[in-house]
Amino acid sequence: MNIYKLLLAGALLTVGLLSCNNDDAETVITIPEIETLAVSGSDNVTLGDSVFFNATVNDDKTPLSTLEVELLSEEVVLEHKTIRTKGNKVSLSDISIFVPFMPNVATGDELTLRFTLINVNGGEAKMEKKLKAVRPQLPETLYMVLSDESVIELHATEENPLMYESDEGGYVSAFSAKIATSPNPLEAEYVWNAGDKDNTAVIGNKFGPDVRFSYNSWLVKKIKFDAFSFTLDVEGLKLVVKVKGVQMIASGEYLYAGVNFTKGGEFEIEGIENPEAACNRDFFTYNAQTGKYTFTGESGKWDVYYSLNYNYIWVNRMADVAPATYWIIGAGLSSIPRWYPAFNDVGWDLDDVKQLAYMKPIEANKYQASIYLSDQVPWGFDIQIYSNRTWKANFAVFANDRLTGDMEGFAAAGRNMADLVMSDGFVPGYYRLTLDITDGLAKAKVHIERLIVEK
Repeated sequence: MNIYKLLLAGALLTVGLLSCNNDDAETVITIPEIETLAVSGSDNVTLGDSVFFNATVNDDKTPLSTLEVELLSEEVVLEHKTIRTKGNKVSLSDISIFVPFMPNVATGDELTLRFTLINVNGGEAKMEKKLKAVRPQLPETLYMVLSDESVIELHATEENPLMYESDEGGYVSAFSAKIATSPNPLEAEYVWNAGDKDNTAVIGNKFGPDVRFSYNSWLVKKIKFDAFSFTLDVEGLKLVVKVKGVQMIASGEYLYAGVNFTKGGEFEIEGIENPEAACNRDFFTYNAQTGKYTFTGESGKWDVYYSLNYNYIWVNRMADVAPATYWIIGAGLSSIPRWYPAFNDVGWDLDDVKQLAYMKPIEANKYQASIYLSDQVPWGFDIQIYSNRTWKANFAVFANDRLTGDMEGFAAAGRNMADLVMSDGFVPGYYRLTLDITDGLAKAKVHIERLIVEK
């Protein structure tokens, strides 16, 4: 009895499988139909807007599945939308698809709206509509809004209204920012966010990632933004300067590198046309015959800066404070051994390497730095010596009887006698100052040596 039951079950299963196979074989792929299709408005569509359409679709024999809508530019899909279609006939009304504001699409370029109607068995019907792109009108000024909320204005050029440029100046070579049609991205009609690589952008929103501006090894004089290709460019100077094999990277108006030096060690600086004039006398000696430098400071890692404008190298450790170093700040000084008219209107800066000097320790309680002192600023030079680069630092206190060496034209001054100022007989030039604080900052001694006298 059990054997008969098993045979009967097997026979029924076989019949069932044959029935399924016959059903599959008899499946007919029908072709659905897009009966009507109308795109609202004109054939011109503004990038950043939406396109609306109405459609009637059907398939008398097979239920419908989806209507796929693609917006293309030269076969590149800009936008895609899937619309569910249930039943055999569906009327669609006021359906929209977004037209993104994309790079490299010009006014008049052809856009394609491609419609693909699909039924549940995979049958398809296609239809296309051709449109013309219209770029939105951008203002004459765009704004780069940096993470610290500072703003760089970019102005459309007369030659090409889609090319925007900053004013000429000195800009850092790498930063992040949003580009917007308003200095406040919250109020901007358009905001550009980061593209898939540095110096590229995409239309986004105020919450998107910042555009990555990166032009290392460049002294950036002008920033450029192409509002057609959404790419950034620069005008400036690209330099490849290496100190002891370490390539310097642009940092504001300077090139910068952190370099490990050994006291007494020889090394080369590559990429400087006049290396002897660029030599920092406090930390380097230069051998014109071999073209090599020797480091005279203490072994370790140092901050090195180079200015093409002034052809000079600075060496310091910007983070150092007393007793590792003391800092000379003020007006009418520069750590470059030459004076430039641009220095007449600057001074009392805690961050610009050319307007301050790092005093290298030479022995216990003694520090030394070489600076140019000028009479071209109002009231002549005025300098102080600080324990760190803040206005709350401790400072050295002077007296005329504690000045030695080429002291003519120098005087102690100020309410706290913390200033060294110009007095009668001063000769502008390059001086080496040696600070002696053996008796404390309040009784500081300074030895003055004239190295270069202006002719």
